[in-house]
Amino acid sequence: SLDPFVDALVEPLLRLLSKKSRVVVDAVVGAMRTMLAHSRVGARGVRTLAQTAVGAKHPQQRACALDFLAVVLAQASRYAVVLGADSVADAVQNAVRRAMEDGAPEVRTAARRAFVPFRRVWDERAAALVDSLSASQIKYLGEAVPGVVVGSGAKSTSSASRGEREN
Repeated sequence: SLDPFVDALVEPLLRLLSKKSRVVVDAVVGAMRTMLAHSRVGARGVRTLAQTAVGAKHPQQRACALDFLAVVLAQASRYAVVLGADSVADAVQNAVRRAMEDGAPEVRTAARRAFVPFRRVWDERAAALVDSLSASQIKYLGEAVPGVVVGSGAKSTSSASRGEREN
């Protein structure tokens, strides 16, 4: 099993995503997907994915890190111990929220894709995240994830207050 080595492999593989060569990038993506499917990433590896999702220089690295986080979150039953740590939950929540504000469209799209498994794992945190988003971010998230906006107290102007300003 690769489990003891996975955390050590995550960061160097993510760094390779900044290469211009499509062959290298495709090989890294394939290696990461295979590694995530057949072994478990520890808390350090999940935090590295979250940090890369918001701190990497290249949008391609940030988007791929979010996609890999989504894979980990989708397999939450295998990662129950790791995802149960508050530090991991905080790091992932921060990464998804900040990625939704990213300047690169591919990163924002990846963040919306990662929100679906994030919401399955941490429903309360997902509600808090939605409440912290702007109206336009909630609109795009609602288009990508139907039903996400229902019952949220989002930062948007209500129709009643808009009507008062028009008068």
